[in-house]
Order: sequence, then C-alpha cells, then structure tokens
Amino acid sequence: MIVAEAYSITYWLAARHRWMDMAELTVTRQRWAVEQQPNPLGAAVACRDRAGTYLNFRDIERGLTLVDRAIADAQQTLDSTDRDLAVCILNLRGITLAGRLRDMATADCMCRSASRAASRSSAARGFPRSTYVAS
Repeated sequence: MIVAEAYSITYWLAARHRWMDMAELTVTRQRWAVEQQPNPLGAAVACRDRAGTYLNFRDIERGLTLVDRAIADAQQTLDSTDRDLAVCILNLRGITLAGRLRDMATADCMCRSASRAASRSSAARGFPRSTYVAS
C-alpha cells in the first residue's frame, strides 16, 4: 500500500503541474501497485486518481462512469469505515466530474451520498455532528 500511496502523491503533483504524460503513467503504475498487494481501499484511491486523468484529458463521461462503478464496488467489498472513506473520496471526484458536465442532479446526488457516508463514519468515531455537517 505504501507504493500505491507514493504513486497517488506523485499523480497529485503531476496533475497540479499539468504534466499529463507523467500523471497518466503514474496512475498506471499505481493500479499495478494495488494489484500486487490487493487492498480494496487502495483500489478506490487508484480509481479516484484514474478518474482524475479522464478529467484532465476532458473525457468527463468516462471518468464519471469509472467513479460510479468504483462506488458500487466499494459498497459491496468494503466494510464500515473503509467503505465510508472510499465512498466519500469517490463521490468527491464524481462531484467534480459532474460539475464539469454541468449535471447538477448527479453532483447533488453524489454530495448527499458523501455526506451520509461521512456522517456514519464520524458518528461511529464519536465526533460531534458539527464536525461533519455544515451549518
């Protein structure tokens, strides 16, 4: 998982500096690293980053489809906190993608889904409601 996390950080840097070839290569290597040591949460992070490359290359629909599939996989294969974390990070990427498509219905649905997952996870840890609900 450490190698996959390093690739995720490298992807973030490459994407921020618009080094698209580096970002695409990094996502490919990140997916390879997750496959070497299977980790469902790592797979969700890798999918989020892969969807980010679709965003960067303006293939928004494909990125949104990838996020939708990954959310369904996370809900089926992960349990409790890992599931909630994966659903949150994937929904946040999906909100960005849906916003670029100007699909406010999808963005709103993903926002509500992320909020529900965050509230379940935070409530399970004993955080007060004000830490995860905007006033």
